[in-house]
Amino acid sequence: EIKYMENFRSYFLNKFSLSRSVVKSTRGFTIIETLVAIAVLMIAIAGPLVIATKGLTSALYAKDQMIASFLARESMEVIRNKKANNASIDLSIRLSDLVASGNCDSSANICDAGVNSSMPDGIDIMNPCGLGPPKGCRLYYDSTKGYTHDGSSGTPTRFYRYYYIENTTRPNDERTVHVFVEWNEGTIPYQIEMTNQITNIRR
Repeated sequence: EIKYMENFRSYFLNKFSLSRSVVKSTRGFTIIETLVAIAVLMIAIAGPLVIATKGLTSALYAKDQMIASFLARESMEVIRNKKANNASIDLSIRLSDLVASGNCDSSANICDAGVNSSMPDGIDIMNPCGLGPPKGCRLYYDSTKGYTHDGSSGTPTRFYRYYYIENTTRPNDERTVHVFVEWNEGTIPYQIEMTNQITNIRR
């Protein structure tokens, strides 16, 4: 009987120790350990995501800035060509198509000029443009015409363009041309300005 009791006691103690070791080995994470692990994981993921987002935003802005620069240059070249193709010696007359009826001569009276192959002289002049914002005449994109003012066949773009021709002390001999392109990226406005002097010299 004594031997039986000792065997039973030994069996009970072994069983109890095994149960405790099993419970101890299968203990899970505490809530603090879990929160710390989640915080570390979020920090590790957030950094690359921020960098990728900023890189994408910069790439989109660079693309829009390049397009806006080309659009501003196009309008400036149209104005210069329009002036050069007029045989008058008076600059006011040579610019009469671009500065008409008190429009296109100040930042409060703006117009736009672009290329349009369907027009008789290949030039499309909008007179006047809206004061926005965004300020200017909206541009539409057509796969055959490119950027145009024709909203009936083109797809609206985010770009608005305008110009005004500022008088100098010698308005019959020299003027200052300002061309602007404006657009919004979300709620952030952007603008490109191009300025050039035009004179009576035929060039």
